[in-house]
Amino acid sequence: MCVIKTKNEKETFNLKAAIEKLVAKIWPNFQKGEAFKTLSLEDIEKRPPPEWLFEGLLHKNTLNLFYGASGLGKSFLAIALMCSAAQNKPCGDVTVDAPNGWVLYISLEGHNGLSVRFKAFRKQQGIEKIDNLLVQIDGANLLDDSEDGDLQKLSKTIHDLSINFDCLPSLIIVDTFALAIGSGDENNSDLIADFVKKLEKVRRIFETTFIVIHHTGHNGTHPRGSSAFIANFKTVLRLGKDQNGDVYVKHTKIKEGEKRRFWVEFSDVSWIDPGYGEQSSRVAALRHDKPKSYDKKLLELLIREGREGGIRQSELQKLALVELQISKSVFYRVCDTLIENGQMKRENRVCFST
Repeated sequence: MCVIKTKNEKETFNLKAAIEKLVAKIWPNFQKGEAFKTLSLEDIEKRPPPEWLFEGLLHKNTLNLFYGASGLGKSFLAIALMCSAAQNKPCGDVTVDAPNGWVLYISLEGHNGLSVRFKAFRKQQGIEKIDNLLVQIDGANLLDDSEDGDLQKLSKTIHDLSINFDCLPSLIIVDTFALAIGSGDENNSDLIADFVKKLEKVRRIFETTFIVIHHTGHNGTHPRGSSAFIANFKTVLRLGKDQNGDVYVKHTKIKEGEKRRFWVEFSDVSWIDPGYGEQSSRVAALRHDKPKSYDKKLLELLIREGREGGIRQSELQKLALVELQISKSVFYRVCDTLIENGQMKRENRVCFST
């Protein structure tokens, strides 16, 4: 019972009955409906904080946009992220937390180059095979959520693979947005919101991380199409290039966490493939430091290890790989720079600091 005091009287009435009477005028079937579930502040505070999938870059169980201009290496970096997540091993300097899971790459463009790019990564890393990374190359219109539509086919694919691996996916990459919307218009903000809503539904069901790859517009700094892109995704990453030509990936938006910039290092890998002859491709890796700052680090390593009689170049290269995570191609590039600057000399494959 509730008591309300006015100037002239004290009135007692049944609050529950009064509310139900008022609401019934608007919603006749009010009593038959379901109420939202609410949580106390104590319950909210018991929930764990967001967890990183890639430390400082992307959170687990989120829907993210990754965009950049053509030719900067979006797909190369995507392959590096996928292979790292599948193996639960760092992508360059950036650690990954995916101890249980598998990875799906929805590749809707550039199928012909995939074989060489994946082989290059495996050969550089000395990996024989990666069994828990799958590639889907069938066309897909993820706006189609009809009973036999592509969104349901994707859900069925994830369902079947999850049962096969006995675990949920840790990462799914859609490459690219433009080819995942059929004949849809990427300038339509309602279409983008609808796409995100439908993909978000799949993400919630399978508790995974999605990365959607997209291109930049004519200005080179914003996603091509509607401005609604940035508003609709949890985290937005842009691949760009600085005035010195060094490639980076940085947060345009991140909901929980600090906006950061990571540098992208590309290494050239070549090999002889039986039946196909000489093959080559690039392999990407993420770095906390700008690649050119390795000049100073390698020089410090050379001074430390080559105090008496220098150090063989092969030994220095092995140390650089272990301690600085510098690939072979970058090692030789840095050595050449140090020699040109007069900070290092090389005689009979032995390196000395000067």
